[in-house]
Amino acid sequence: MRSFLSVEDHFPLGRPNWEAEGVEMVADVEPFETMKLRMLNGSHSLLAYLGALAGIETVYDGINHDELRALLRRYMLEEAAPTLEMPEGIDLEAYADSLLARFANDSLRHRLQQIAMDGSQKLPQRWLSGALKRSAAGQSSPWVALGMAAWIRYTAGQDLQGNSYPVDDPLAKRFAELHQRHGRDPSTLVAAYLAMDDVVPNALAQDDAFAQAVLAAYQALSHGGLSEALAAL
Repeated sequence: MRSFLSVEDHFPLGRPNWEAEGVEMVADVEPFETMKLRMLNGSHSLLAYLGALAGIETVYDGINHDELRALLRRYMLEEAAPTLEMPEGIDLEAYADSLLARFANDSLRHRLQQIAMDGSQKLPQRWLSGALKRSAAGQSSPWVALGMAAWIRYTAGQDLQGNSYPVDDPLAKRFAELHQRHGRDPSTLVAAYLAMDDVVPNALAQDDAFAQAVLAAYQALSHGGLSEALAAL
């Protein structure tokens, strides 16, 4: 199995011998950066919003929730991995399993509320660019749709048990206004979020199937909590 720590092989003043330390030298690092964004960071965000809404505090606690662990693996392999164009020999299933093992390290107590910060700036690269690619190919993205629903619900500043928390995001004021204006009407609220073209690509927002999937997931989360939302997929 090839290394997943990759560095672009371009050193004008001399090439270090990092291979001895397990670093892989590659001609183009961009595919590996995209892999990390969509699989590692995308999974982190998915766990952050769903977990935080359910009152889960850390990545370690979240990954020990059997349904969430299974969800992350399916997201990585069924939605994120197919959007990647990797060099020959890269085993994305092994990478996914290595990430799940890393998340389960009980010495790493990454807080989900911290990962959830600045979603409006992170999600276009982590989720939406891949979902846009799938949409253009006529493919669905149910896990990203669920993530978007969880993010929208998370930005209300209150988890599913009614506990309040600060929403740390450059667009937090806009989110608060949207929830105040549309919070009683999920369809209007979801439409307003998807219409934010500084976050959601226009072509993805205009994909009716994706919009309906986000709305259905939002309603399931709001009415039946995490278990109902996961069972619906």
